[in-house]
Amino acid sequence: MKTTLKRTMAALSAAAIVATSAAVLAVPTSAAGGTATIGTVEVTVEEAKAGQIKVPVSVDNNFVKLSLGAEWDTSELDCTSIKCNSSSLALKFAYSEAYDFAWLPFLSTDADRDGNVLAYDVANGATVAYLIFDIKDADIQPGDTYTITAAATGRDGTKAQFENVNGDGGLTTAVSGAIVVKGEPTTEEPTTEAPTTEAPVVTTEAATTAAPKATTTAKAATPAATTTKKAAAASTSSPKTGDALPIAGVAVAVAVIGGVALVSKKRK
Repeated sequence: MKTTLKRTMAALSAAAIVATSAAVLAVPTSAAGGTATIGTVEVTVEEAKAGQIKVPVSVDNNFVKLSLGAEWDTSELDCTSIKCNSSSLALKFAYSEAYDFAWLPFLSTDADRDGNVLAYDVANGATVAYLIFDIKDADIQPGDTYTITAAATGRDGTKAQFENVNGDGGLTTAVSGAIVVKGEPTTEEPTTEAPTTEAPVVTTEAATTAAPKATTTAKAATPAATTTKKAAAASTSSPKTGDALPIAGVAVAVAVIGGVALVSKKRK
């Protein structure tokens, strides 16, 4: 019984190992197809004017061969160079005659000792290349955006491919990117008109306010003058003047008496 049980367990164990190995071998090293993305980078106005802006091209899957296109508006951008980001890749890009488009074919250069090509592993770096741009716009402002369009088809009709080590191929999903100048757009900030409108308002209000103040002062002066005149009138009819009248009467009386005395003397 023990011998039979050991043989049965050994057989089951061997079968499990074979099944597991078959499952592993059935999984391809890299699935066919993948996404290549042209990045979006943010720069300051100063960096935008300085130029040589590096825009990354990245992938999301291992590959042996990869291709995609990139295009831009030559009135805004000038792609001065394209640099591969890995020694494990070969890149033989081609510009269009108008320099507004570039076709980017990548090829893995790694191989094992038997000469078999090895896939480029994105774990070693998802960024596979950089597109280097100068901005040709003379008036760069915050908020400006310059688009770099990813193309899944070349100018000659070639389809962008994403191929794995098994030779399985698939179309490349191409995602566009851009260069964005940091900051809020200046067109939304009317900084020039606001001070010009407010200045006349302040001047007009100041003049209008000053006029009533001058009128109020004049009115206040009139009652003061009236009060002074009344005081003078009151002093004329004061009791002191009344006291002066008996004195005048005495003087008159004396004069009369004196006159009478003189008359009496003449009669005698």
